[in-house]
Amino acid sequence: MIFEIILIIYFGLIFFVYRNFYISKGLYINNIFYKNKIITPQFKKTIEIALSYYPSLKKTKIQFLVMKWKWFHSSALPNPLTIFLPKKWRSYIIIISDETKKELEHGLLKNLPEKLQIGILGHELAHIVDYENKSFFQVIQILWRYLIPSKRKKFENSIDILAIKHGIGYYLHGFYTYLIKKNPHHTKNFMENYLSDEDIKKLTKELTGKEIN
Repeated sequence: MIFEIILIIYFGLIFFVYRNFYISKGLYINNIFYKNKIITPQFKKTIEIALSYYPSLKKTKIQFLVMKWKWFHSSALPNPLTIFLPKKWRSYIIIISDETKKELEHGLLKNLPEKLQIGILGHELAHIVDYENKSFFQVIQILWRYLIPSKRKKFENSIDILAIKHGIGYYLHGFYTYLIKKNPHHTKNFMENYLSDEDIKKLTKELTGKEIN
């Protein structure tokens, strides 16, 4: 029963978002470097840089959507139209918020320097790598566990570590540090759900051999 409830909420949310908040048509990319990608021209450069750290996603179908999405700065989700299909036929959506509460506007992608944009995009792409390795029921379990604070922290920490393994640690550290310094709300949120800046520095050195100064 719980799975059915989660599915109803998930599909309802995606339909609601598409119907009310979608504001940007994408640019289709299908070349030697990136296949099956629909990206927003506004962030073309930083999306391509972030994608370059994830060669395993070269052929994965990903659509980047700019939306009026006040709850998150960005979010990566399986496309509900393909979530039931085998892994190789799935596609994914990365939502980029265009507006939020005034006190959080500094965290919007459009207001960030390119380095920090790569950090947040790299984190979302790590989510997609994680989805790619999971079955349909495992993906649904993620959606369920995300509602539980203790499990959400463990999950987001694992995604940060995955991003670091792909070489995103430097950008991730810059993005997290920037948000925490800008707003106390982000300090509380990131302490509850994500790796600390010191953890990112430590893990980047351990996992990639690179130091963040």
